[in-house]
Amino acid sequence: TQYSPMLATLSEKVPTGKDWSFEVKFDGYRALAYLRGSEARLVSRNGNDLTERFENVARALSSAVKTPDCVLDGEVCALDDEGRPSFSAMQQGKAGTPIVYYVFDLLEVEGEPVIDLPLSDRRKRLRKLLDGRNRTVQFSESFEDGQALYEAAKERRLEGVMGKKTDSRYEPGRRSRFWLKFKTHGEQEFVVAGYTRGKGRREWSFGSLVLATYGPDGLEWAGNVGTGFDDAEQEKLL
Repeated sequence: TQYSPMLATLSEKVPTGKDWSFEVKFDGYRALAYLRGSEARLVSRNGNDLTERFENVARALSSAVKTPDCVLDGEVCALDDEGRPSFSAMQQGKAGTPIVYYVFDLLEVEGEPVIDLPLSDRRKRLRKLLDGRNRTVQFSESFEDGQALYEAAKERRLEGVMGKKTDSRYEPGRRSRFWLKFKTHGEQEFVVAGYTRGKGRREWSFGSLVLATYGPDGLEWAGNVGTGFDDAEQEKLL
């Protein structure tokens, strides 16, 4: 079976109560891992194959998971110098940057889908399946106090926190209120609609990227951004 990842709803207020558990929101590439006969395949949220790109994770999965046949959900992250998951560390792609797969859910075991089980049961089974000694494939720990985790995430400059209803089933491809995300900093997604011509030292490249957001009548101009790109990043973007 091919699955689509369950998606979280952005929320402001961290819920309280015993029926919620909380995890760190990792800053990387969401990926479903399909293990078939100990051969691992990593698939992105949009259905792209990430196996070759994160070859070390695919290789590690066969020894990190105590079954040759299952489907996992998690996030592939690059760790920065302080051991924090960092998307910019992933983009810079420096040699020796640790790449880790944080696994937070279990969708299928040995041909049997488990998406209808409560989250708490799925995670218990998942923890038992993972070899805790593996440094590349790691279990995403959960916490009971969401507000305390949120404050700690803010302090450590992590991306945010996830809140999940412990009795909820896994809903493939659906953005659900049973999974909530809380970001520690303001963030907005933009469409790159074009770029301006570079001047002077940047004549070979672009001056700035033209950004837009989706409005009621289509794309609406949101502004231009021209700082923060080194030469290698500009070449890549072009």
